[in-house]
Amino acid sequence: DKFAGVRGGQPQMQLEDRVELRVDENKLTASGHLGPDGIPHFTEAFKQLIGSSHQMVEVDLCDVTYMSSSYLGLLSAAIIDIQKRGGNVLVKASRQVMRLLKLAGIDKLGIVERVD
Repeated sequence: DKFAGVRGGQPQMQLEDRVELRVDENKLTASGHLGPDGIPHFTEAFKQLIGSSHQMVEVDLCDVTYMSSSYLGLLSAAIIDIQKRGGNVLVKASRQVMRLLKLAGIDKLGIVERVD
């Protein structure tokens, strides 16, 4: 089972001790190595956020050490879906991840902050 425990009443998923995803209210927090193993769980987490009624959704990628390019497409699609329903997205990222977001143009889709 890929659920490592519960934090804040929500499932906390850990995949081979490399990635942790958590959804609390209007916030998705990811940490660790975002490789191919986590894509289905990342997609499911975004579905929860897209289906929520919150106008502002936060994506915290500050503790991500690696991010596969597959996640960039998922993040772009999620931001667009949330904006289509009138919401906004705040993405917080480390310097390393911020470089990827800028290269992919994601910084132009949502509100993106670098957190060091």
